[in-house]
Amino acid sequence: MRNPKSHNGVKVQSQFLKFEKAISLTPLKKERLSKSMLALNAKLNNYLTKIDKLCYFSTQVQGSFKMGTIVVGKDGTYDIDVGIWFLREPNLTPATIKNHIYRALEGHTLGGMIKKDKCLRVIYASEYHVDLPIYYKTKKDKYPFLGTKDRWLPTDPLGFCNWFKKEKAGKPQLVRIVKYFKFWANSKSQKMPSGMAITVWATENYVPHERDDIAFYETTKAMYKQVDKSFECINPTPPNDDLMDRLSINQKIYFLGKLRNLAETAERAIKKMDEQEAIHIWTMIFGKRFSKNNF
Repeated sequence: MRNPKSHNGVKVQSQFLKFEKAISLTPLKKERLSKSMLALNAKLNNYLTKIDKLCYFSTQVQGSFKMGTIVVGKDGTYDIDVGIWFLREPNLTPATIKNHIYRALEGHTLGGMIKKDKCLRVIYASEYHVDLPIYYKTKKDKYPFLGTKDRWLPTDPLGFCNWFKKEKAGKPQLVRIVKYFKFWANSKSQKMPSGMAITVWATENYVPHERDDIAFYETTKAMYKQVDKSFECINPTPPNDDLMDRLSINQKIYFLGKLRNLAETAERAIKKMDEQEAIHIWTMIFGKRFSKNNF
């Protein structure tokens, strides 16, 4: 990839801002989520408070919704993380607790539920799903513990949210850049790095500019250099694990190739002097959602 001698291409800033709005939650979607959270919480309270070892708990929205980086995918669906926090050590296996939660919410939605390694997923058909990870943290614990398939692992999801809150302070463009990257990654057919990994890389390599297209290109270019040098993406909060561990070597190579292609294609777009040509290239990158209702 060659460094462009200048960024004299046509400005498409207004189009990027429209795109960011198009991939964000509308007030109506937020209202539906809020009602869903209340209904889920009511059912959990009704069931878990009757179980001695699980009666002391709270629920808390976390992840991309809390950080302001949630995106609506190209199929119109999205997801939200709601942690179920136990204030005492449950003395039950994570699998047993998930079974209790499953029974508490069984039949709650037409889409049903899926038991995953790190959460229970409640599916609202053709709209969104709610991931319910389980944690416990007592007063003596320095960090929370996440219930996985067969054990409790130290983690700090709220710490990650606080980390990003500090990083994005005074940088509204950074939030938009993260959302552009997440939408791009979510639209790929093969498995891509997690939203957490995308957020970390975009934050670490963020290059501000008055134009979102140029900031996105420069950040992509810097991100590619980092990933090409090392496939690692270290979680900035405990347990400081490598967020790329979930991908196989072939999936990592696939991602690197897509990232390189993204940087090269974005470079072509920012050099275009014709607005329609520039938007056409960005539409190749992001899909029809980018150019909808423009020409």
